[in-house]
Amino acid sequence: MANNKKQQPKKAEIKQTQTTKPVVKKNEKKEPSKQEIMFFRIGIIVITLTIAVAAIIMLVTYFMDKETEEQPFTDQLQITEDDLVHLMINDPTFGYVVDRDYFTKYDNYSEWLTMINSNDEIFIYFYKSSEVNLDTETIINDIDFEGEAFFFLDLDVFTTIYENENLEHLNLLVDEPEMLVIFNTVDQGFETIYEPSSIQLKINEFN
Repeated sequence: MANNKKQQPKKAEIKQTQTTKPVVKKNEKKEPSKQEIMFFRIGIIVITLTIAVAAIIMLVTYFMDKETEEQPFTDQLQITEDDLVHLMINDPTFGYVVDRDYFTKYDNYSEWLTMINSNDEIFIYFYKSSEVNLDTETIINDIDFEGEAFFFLDLDVFTTIYENENLEHLNLLVDEPEMLVIFNTVDQGFETIYEPSSIQLKINEFN
């Protein structure tokens, strides 16, 4: 019996060629070397220190300027404890005298010596910068002491003044925030005033 089925032509086998895509390599991050890390750390430290030093300098400058502004009587003739000793010596033979040789040793004292020699009275105003009498300060700030032998001494700065044997004759009191010593170079006598109102009255005489 004849095979009536027609043979179907075989489909040509299609070869599929697989195309391989090129592999894209990812950029690998380069790890910093130990030397680079060290330089980075040093840089950070230097920057931090620079900022810290600059901040400290600014703070110190600010507080120094502020302190200078707040200090009373900065424009007046400020003397030291040693200056005071030589300004009014208690000499057993001659009484209370000025050691003029002391004030000729230093060039910056020549103006002081001129004032001492041209005035019969020398005034020393003692004050505590931490306890300034505002009424007295107002009076002083309104007076021009040019040519006058009027000196200032801060008791908060020269705290050993009370124990100085060469100054015992001044009768300075530890608890007093302000005192005024008036030394008459003609009769070689002196007076120490403690009462604020009396001090203010005496200073007002310069107006």
